[in-house]
Amino acid sequence: MRIEVLDLSELEELTFQTAIERFGDLARGNKKIAMAIRDLSDFYISEPEVRGRYPNSVMHQIARMTFFTLADLPKAFNVAAELDALLGICEKPQLKILDLGAGYGAQSLGLLLYLSHGGSDRSVRLDVVDKDLDALDAFDQLFAQCKKNGFFKNTEHHILHLDLEKRFELKETYDFILMGNMLCEVKATIH
Repeated sequence: MRIEVLDLSELEELTFQTAIERFGDLARGNKKIAMAIRDLSDFYISEPEVRGRYPNSVMHQIARMTFFTLADLPKAFNVAAELDALLGICEKPQLKILDLGAGYGAQSLGLLLYLSHGGSDRSVRLDVVDKDLDALDAFDQLFAQCKKNGFFKNTEHHILHLDLEKRFELKETYDFILMGNMLCEVKATIH
């Protein structure tokens, strides 16, 4: 099975434009962003019981938006391509997607890119869930920028601000449930 190469140049440009709109000239500070990427990488690979507080300064937010979102996007695209080739999971004319722990939306954006490649006109409803309001707001801003530039034409999205470590109930059914890195961040309780 051959998976096509994903050209992210236009989406990358939109991501950086959105970051500059959101954070101003700080989004141009490569050395500080590189340090924030390193901090976040160290945090992500550390054991949950030794982690400190989640790094969420403005520079960390910029790093998440401009580096991690773009780095993780192809992973979701490629998984969707493989599942579709094996199981035909993307054939429905209408799809509902739930992204738990969406953050800046890398998994959602990767899946949406796959679903929209080849000019598909399927209708998609996307529900993104996270407890980080800044990340949800940044995703909302980036998504709006993408739609304005012709991406995801038949997609509507809904932002749900929920803490996934607390009990919640969704009354919808979904065709796809994305969890990205969420399982690494939720504390496990063994009974």
